[in-house]
Amino acid sequence: MAYLSVVNNLSMYYAESPILTNVTLTQWNRTFYDVDAASGNILITLPPVPSSSNLLQSGSLMFRRTDSSSGNTVTLRYTFDGTTYYTYDIAADVTYTHWIMIIS
Repeated sequence: MAYLSVVNNLSMYYAESPILTNVTLTQWNRTFYDVDAASGNILITLPPVPSSSNLLQSGSLMFRRTDSSSGNTVTLRYTFDGTTYYTYDIAADVTYTHWIMIIS
């Protein structure tokens, strides 16, 4: 992964390869992911809540859709207190970035 500087000294890692299919992420590691759903719907399963006390540093993930209006969906799934939730679809618009941050 390459290192990418973001505003206000909050540093993120930029994933070198886009997400193209269903994936289960394993850690909250301040990573920025491009997501391309041109080939089909994508389900992204988020990792468990981080144990670190500094959630801004360890509890952030960012997603950006790079396919334009493919008609397919990108859905985030996460588990909190034993219950599984599904979030809204990440819109197919490269001008918006979806920042997911765990707060507990």
